[in-house]
Amino acid sequence: MAQHVALALAAAFSFGHLCPLFHLPIRVRHRSRRLPAPPRLRSLDYLQVVFSPSSRHMTDLKRWLDYAASCSVSDLNLDLSPVPPSADTSGVSRRRRSRAASVAAPALDFNCESSSLTRLNLRGFHLTSLPPSFKKLAHSLEILSLCEIYLSYASLRRILSNCPFLRSLTIRRCPDLKKVIVPSSALRLTRLTVVDCRKASEISVSSLGLLSFRFSGALLKNYHIESGAALEDMYISSGGAVPAMPRGDWVKPFGELANLKILTLCSLALEYIAALSSRADSGFRWLPKLVELQLLMLMMAQSNLSDIYSFFKYCPCPRLEKLFIELPVSACDPSMEMYLEVPMEDPPGIGFDNLRILKLNGFKGHRNEVQLAGDLLKKSCILEHLVAVIPMGNAGENF
Repeated sequence: MAQHVALALAAAFSFGHLCPLFHLPIRVRHRSRRLPAPPRLRSLDYLQVVFSPSSRHMTDLKRWLDYAASCSVSDLNLDLSPVPPSADTSGVSRRRRSRAASVAAPALDFNCESSSLTRLNLRGFHLTSLPPSFKKLAHSLEILSLCEIYLSYASLRRILSNCPFLRSLTIRRCPDLKKVIVPSSALRLTRLTVVDCRKASEISVSSLGLLSFRFSGALLKNYHIESGAALEDMYISSGGAVPAMPRGDWVKPFGELANLKILTLCSLALEYIAALSSRADSGFRWLPKLVELQLLMLMMAQSNLSDIYSFFKYCPCPRLEKLFIELPVSACDPSMEMYLEVPMEDPPGIGFDNLRILKLNGFKGHRNEVQLAGDLLKKSCILEHLVAVIPMGNAGENF
């Protein structure tokens, strides 16, 4: 008997003929009409509802959530994000677009009391208080993803306090979230991802089991990772430069990364590390277990080359096996000249005794790119693969 059957529901479909014993993944996609009635099933593994409800259709949505709970759904994906505007919004400011999105997003007292729910994805609505159903999910919920959800940091903290078995938390583009506070009661949380939460100014993790921390957005004023020494995978990226360093010494909480194996840093993070690591009491230090490093370079001026060399100088990586460098997309940086006056850091004096793979993505043959590649090659004893990916349209221009 089939165990996995994907159904795209339409209003005219009838479900009376379906076998009530199937364990079915069901996807419901309705942007303009009312939701159809739920099918007659006894058990449900996966339910995806993509719907832009008006206030008069919220009853339909709640009927589906009650249905999901009655079928003991284990994986629920609920997307209530508004239909994108058809008119051109290129001339509208980001603030006005954000305000319009907030007004258009519905408010929902989320309630799905399924004792089997282990994975929950929510998107596109206001969640301003702690729904009672999260208390009922205390012993089941393991993976939680919040995308474009409007909630306060206090509500998020209460949710986490009520879900002690949570293993993975992903937060993307939550406009009202000012802090991400993970309490010590989140004992099993091993993976935290925070992406483009523009109002967030602080991340604090008190639980001791965090293994993966991935952050993308404007660099924050304050980080606190209680279990920094246990981290195995870390990703820090900012979309662009800021006029000054954050007030907090954000590098210091990651000073002891004895177990880190995979690290991704953007050029802005490298700049801060280079500036702060020269101090005796702060910054990254020894990375004894790091095997994979990725550098995301927004620019490749002399100062950026210096920052890369400073990183390897202050943060030795004796076991590094894979080095991936994402070079800038633009063929020419108009602000290059003002960076050329920065004193140049010498190439790292240490060797890369275990480096086997070196990949330069977006390689255009510019002077600093060639110098970086040459210096790394000189220091690599057992390199097996050197990959230089040339952007489309640049082939043959510099060679």
